[in-house]
Formats: sequence, C-alpha cells, structure tokens
Amino acid sequence: MEALIALALLTLLIPAALDLSWSNGALSMAVHARLDSLSTVSDYIKNAAMNQTASSTLQYQHEFGGSSCAIVPSDPNKGFIDADIYPSNLNLNGIGTSLVAHDGFIYETVVPNSRSYPDFFIIDDRNSSTPAIVSSLVTGPGLAGIVVAGYYAYVANESTVSQLRVIDIHDRTHPIIIGQIKLPLPTASTTEPSASSIFYDEGYVYLGTQKWDGNEFSILDVSNPKKPLYVNGFKTGSLVNSIYGNGGYAYLALPATDVQMDIIDVRNPNSIVDLSHVAPAGSAVLEGKTFAYDNTTKTLYFGRSGGGFNNTNQYELFSYNLAVDPYAQHPNYVRDIPGGVYGIAYSNGYIFLATGDANAGFQIWKNDFSKEVYSAVLPAKPISLSCDHDRLYFSLSNLNGFVTVVPH
Repeated sequence: MEALIALALLTLLIPAALDLSWSNGALSMAVHARLDSLSTVSDYIKNAAMNQTASSTLQYQHEFGGSSCAIVPSDPNKGFIDADIYPSNLNLNGIGTSLVAHDGFIYETVVPNSRSYPDFFIIDDRNSSTPAIVSSLVTGPGLAGIVVAGYYAYVANESTVSQLRVIDIHDRTHPIIIGQIKLPLPTASTTEPSASSIFYDEGYVYLGTQKWDGNEFSILDVSNPKKPLYVNGFKTGSLVNSIYGNGGYAYLALPATDVQMDIIDVRNPNSIVDLSHVAPAGSAVLEGKTFAYDNTTKTLYFGRSGGGFNNTNQYELFSYNLAVDPYAQHPNYVRDIPGGVYGIAYSNGYIFLATGDANAGFQIWKNDFSKEVYSAVLPAKPISLSCDHDRLYFSLSNLNGFVTVVPH
C-alpha cells in the first residue's frame, strides 16, 4: 500500500514540478486532493452512500454550486408553466442563513435558538419528499454563510473568537472542525467583528465581516485547510453582505449609500486595488445583497433588498456584461422587484429569484428581464438560494430549514 501511495504521489508531483508557472497554492491543493483520494478509498467502499463521490483536483478550485445549475422547461415552446414545491418540514431549531446543494445533499447554516443547538447541518435531499438530516454540528453562536469545495465546508462564523471555521466532510455522517482563524486586530484594544459573508476560489477564501475598525474584506489562504492563513485585507467602511469572485476580481455587495457594489482587483492578494464603485438610484433605502455570474455569457447579476415602500424607479435587479463593462458601470438590463432580491440563479436563458415578495417569493424571468414567466408563494421569506442540476433550494427565515423547488 505504501508503494502505491508513493507511486501515485510521484506521478502527480513530477509533472507539477516541471511546470514552473504553476503556483505553490495550486500545487498544495492538488497534493491535498490526491492524499484525500487515497486516504478515503477504504471508507468509500464501506460507506459509499455517505461519502463524497469522485475526488478530483477540480473540486478544490471552485466552490460547489457555481456551475451545476441545469434547469430546462419541460416544453421549450411554452417555457416554465409550473413547479413542484417540497417544504422540508425539518425543525432545525434556528433561522436559516445560507445553504449549498450538491448532488442531492444540502449543507445548511443557521443561527440557532440556543448556543447549545447545532448551526451546521448536512441533509440528504435525494428524495425531496422525505429529506433527512444526516448529521449536524455545533460550531459556535451561529453561522452567516457557507461554501463547499472538495471535501471541506468553509463557514463564516458569527463569533469574535474565530471568523472562519473549516469543516471536514469526508464522511457526511461525522463532520469535524479541523481549522479556524481569527482576524488580526489593527490595535490591541480593537473589538473583533463577526463574519457576514464568504466566497471560495482556487485555494483562497474571501471573507466579509460586519463594519469595524479593521478590514471588512479579508483574503485567507486555505490551501492547507487545517491551517488557514491571513493574507491581506481591504477596508470597505461597511458591512459586506455578499461576495463574488471571478477572474482575479472580487465583487462586494454593500449596504452603504455611496457604495452598493465595490469591485476590487485581487489578482495579487498582497496588493489589493480598488477599481470602481456602483451606487444606483435608491441607495439611501436599498442595499446591495446578492450576486450570480453566468460564465457563458459573462453576465454578472446583482440584486438589492430593503427599502420598505416599493419605488418602481429604484431597481432591485441588474445585469452587467463584464466582457465589455468589467467595472459594471452600465447595466444591460434593470428591473423593479418588489420585496427585493435575496438570491439569484441562472440556466438556459432564464434567471431564478428568491425575493422578499410574500406573494411571489420564487420567480422565474427571461434573462433580459423582459418577461416574468412564473412565480409562486414560498412557505416563508427566503434568505438565500442555491441551484443544483434541476432543483432550486431556498434557505428560509423560519425553523423549517429549506424548501426544494423543481421548475418544469
């Protein structure tokens, strides 16, 4: 067995060593992926249903949920005419904050009713009519967000003790906290913030926090998940509601009146450059909330929420063609969405929205916003949205976890 492991590692490392342009971070991720694959073979054979499926270096490059959405109408000529809605009816003893769905399993975070209750759940939703909690974990006072890459879940912690925690999910039945990090203080007397948002890309975690005296945006090196390292930070001057990273740029959704989308250059993590600010009309009452990105069309979708009374001239939904407008200064399309936008997904010329509209919490639109093709009431206000294959998953603001929606 030792000889096989040595041969496998040698096969991996020799080509990597010859490619001098390959970064140390990428090499570390690849080695880690190979070691994970080798170390879990026997567990996979014994418990295949509960362990992750195929191991691949690619799983460590980008977070799950970024490109696995594949929803098509049952009749292309008629478009979407209905949707099957499956409330989970699982009492998670907390309010949902975020979730990621991948291959029929849901990884959900909550703010629990009590610190003794779990705030991290793994749920088997392969049969949406009878979802089941596979495992849960108490990580602290609550979690604000989650991303999953490879065999690890990275969670934004609503704690001042450690803003990031890394959870090993090799075995879904026994998730384990293996790493954490506390953000550096600008002064010894500074009060630490809690984390508010998170994104993962190619061995780095982008972490957003509440407004504080330090940097509200941080870059963390997690190429070794057991030992996250602080790399650099950027001061936004406000809470960071959401983060999206693409091509060396980070897009930050903020609630500030003067900046609701901040675009920064993170190609060199040690030297972050502020590129542009976006503050559409209505920024005094609305706030930047969420993103989605269609890599095929190079389209960035941006959603806002809040505002109370709806003003039809203060838009909540925007799209930008980053191929011709990389600083997002001129939206291609805009749309008024009463109740605000809390989550966005896209597939095959349509976008799918989680909204604050009590009568239409789930909406489907043409991707040029020209037509709303379907809407439905959800059991509670949605907090976030994840898409996996032909299903949409909405984290809810009640104690019942989530709802699964299958448009057709």
